[in-house]
Amino acid sequence: MIPAGFPDDIVAHLLRQHVVKTSPDQTIGYVVEVMRLGRLRALPVVDEVGTLCGSLSFVDCCDLIARALTEDTPDRPLPDRLDAALALPVEAVMSSADEIEEAESDLATVVGRLGKARWGHLCVIHATPEGPKLIGLLTENDLLRHLMVDGSASL
Repeated sequence: MIPAGFPDDIVAHLLRQHVVKTSPDQTIGYVVEVMRLGRLRALPVVDEVGTLCGSLSFVDCCDLIARALTEDTPDRPLPDRLDAALALPVEAVMSSADEIEEAESDLATVVGRLGKARWGHLCVIHATPEGPKLIGLLTENDLLRHLMVDGSASL
């Protein structure tokens, strides 16, 4: 939920609030299938109370699978290596919660961060005493759509 009273040129007004997310203990195999079916490039990872733990990108999953496929272990057949990689929990592969932004952040700052870090998304949070609570996701496409469709020159 976006807190009331935010100005128009902040992250809270562009983020996607209905976000598919996953838990740290979910398997990589399951999450890859969710991403494939939903045509998703990243999923926020949250614990049982909604605190953001990190994020998992499709590229992270592809890198894991590529390592399993190219692993030089003659005593371990390829199907076993692939099964082991897909059985790993998300927390073993996910990125830390570096790719976060507060809902109050201005869009100009966010555009700079996304471009510099080469992230395709930012998890948008609301800071609480219990930890960062996920309130949405902001992608490069969301920002581009804002600039192109809405004709916003505020950045």
